[in-house]
Amino acid sequence: MREVFSNPITVTALVCTVTGVTIFDDTNVEQDITHVVKMAYVAGIDTEKWVLFKSRRLRILHVENCCERDEALKLSCTERGTDANESNDA
Repeated sequence: MREVFSNPITVTALVCTVTGVTIFDDTNVEQDITHVVKMAYVAGIDTEKWVLFKSRRLRILHVENCCERDEALKLSCTERGTDANESNDA
């Protein structure tokens, strides 16, 4: 099964790899942050969206509207893996 993105947008962003950083999600489960994405503000970006960076799929864990000015976003993400669904193929 191949995942298809609906209404994709293309933006210029700075993608940084980080290590040793964790946050708690909405259910108080600890999540490791693997990437931080810094980009211009785009309305509607939230934790229900995904980031496609080269061949990597990044799940957005937290969205920060820098200085609350609607100019820049900082996305804390974790690497999701590939678009393949190997667990369902077994």
